[in-house]
Amino acid sequence: MVKDDKFINFVKKFLVNFFAITFFLSLFSTSNAVAMDYSDKKVIPIAMATDDGYVRPTLVAMNSIMETKNEDVFIKFYVMVPGNMSWENKERFKNFKNLYKNGCTVDIVDMKDKFSQVERGVYYITYPTCYRLLISSYLPQYDKVLYIDGDTLIRHDLWDLYSTNIDSFYIAGVRETVLWSSKSKKEHARKMGIKNMDNYVNAGVLLFNTKKIRETEGLENKFLEYIPSLKRRGLPYLDQDVLNAVCYEKIKRISPVYNSMVNFFNRGMFWAFSDCCKREKWHEVFDDPVIVHYAGGSKPWNISKVKFCKEWEKRGKKIEDNFYKTIENGIYTIESALSHNMVLDISNSSRDNETNLQLWDSNGTNAQKFHVLYVGGGLYELAPMCSGKRVDVDHSGKSNGTNIWQWEANGTDAQKWYIKPVGNGYYNIISKCNGLCLDVHGSQTEKGTNIWCYGKNGTNAQKFRFRAA
Repeated sequence: MVKDDKFINFVKKFLVNFFAITFFLSLFSTSNAVAMDYSDKKVIPIAMATDDGYVRPTLVAMNSIMETKNEDVFIKFYVMVPGNMSWENKERFKNFKNLYKNGCTVDIVDMKDKFSQVERGVYYITYPTCYRLLISSYLPQYDKVLYIDGDTLIRHDLWDLYSTNIDSFYIAGVRETVLWSSKSKKEHARKMGIKNMDNYVNAGVLLFNTKKIRETEGLENKFLEYIPSLKRRGLPYLDQDVLNAVCYEKIKRISPVYNSMVNFFNRGMFWAFSDCCKREKWHEVFDDPVIVHYAGGSKPWNISKVKFCKEWEKRGKKIEDNFYKTIENGIYTIESALSHNMVLDISNSSRDNETNLQLWDSNGTNAQKFHVLYVGGGLYELAPMCSGKRVDVDHSGKSNGTNIWQWEANGTDAQKWYIKPVGNGYYNIISKCNGLCLDVHGSQTEKGTNIWCYGKNGTNAQKFRFRAA
């Protein structure tokens, strides 16, 4: 009887566990199915192009798209990047979808070394901007694709823009504002080999009729063939000039509400758009645009008074908090992985410039407490509490073994550090000025061991734990 009871209890436990696990897996499976099922949504494929220098603004633009889209819209992001983009930045894009599990997907399109020989244009325009010339062949599954630059802020849902009928056109965009003097219009048209600039559009926001481009034999090749002539022709806008020249007479102009470039706000240029936007609609362009485009040099991450800057900063903070900040601002002791009792220390609690950073046994003094200050873009400053100065790379040195000391705050890259998690609660502290890690000389644990910077090697000499002081 006892054996029977044991057997019955065993069976009961087995069945309970079996059904519990099955139920859990069914929930997991169902949630994933819901997350990836967008069959009842209106899908917008959006292509963006960037490199390591423009990741943060691009993520902010993506965030603004997701925060303002309607619930019945699903976004499929295609981020076109060079082959040498850092693994870390690729991961940021891949992980972006985790913020909006039911609203978007993100695919990285590796463009390898495409267009890497193309020289910079005006406003430091770099070659990845040319990636959009190949959208039709890289995204063959779509008849239309919306392209959006990374220096934009999207303020309203994009479905009306995406659903614009462009069956008879290759691209649709908003007229460029830079070229609207009579003399410059004629000169630029002459260089491009077209009759006039009436339909010359800015390439920051473009709706591509990818189906028509593919169906027009040799059109994409014409884009590529035009590029080598840009320098000879004296054309500074790279792919923008290419698209406007090759697609001439097949370009549809759309309302400037979809690409309100910041120079709209600085110049009274409504007259230039009177034929495509009624005057009573201009309040929307100025005060309530769908897309703000920070074209040229007026970027909200550099100029605090630019139009809609507060909105951009709000989006930017979410990106910073989720993808760049690794620890919160605060006062910490910084413990070495070599020994739990050994911490970073300012020699003799000195207040002087050029005082060495060293390893010392923990004693709770201000020489061992550092105010960790986030300064944006994934970077931190480390301010010793004993002096208020900054942990600094000696003369911004680039070589292994460069000394680390303290120096008065000066905002240089020698005082900016990436704090990157390496597992088990430890971090590498990496200098922005040279890419080298904060390192305990010789992996020693004696009091007074010097701290220098050295190439990443994965040893405990380069791993530190931040403990709230």
